[in-house]
Amino acid sequence: MVRESNLLDDLDYKILEELSRDCRVSFRKISEKLG
Repeated sequence: MVRESNLLDDLDYKILEELSRDCRVSFRKISEKLG
């Protein structure tokens, strides 16, 4: 059980990392358009 929840936490963390990186890239593109 413990191993499974750790794996899920790992996946969640990786997904969140991907999302935050996508958000930063999108934000940079928007900033460039506005700037």
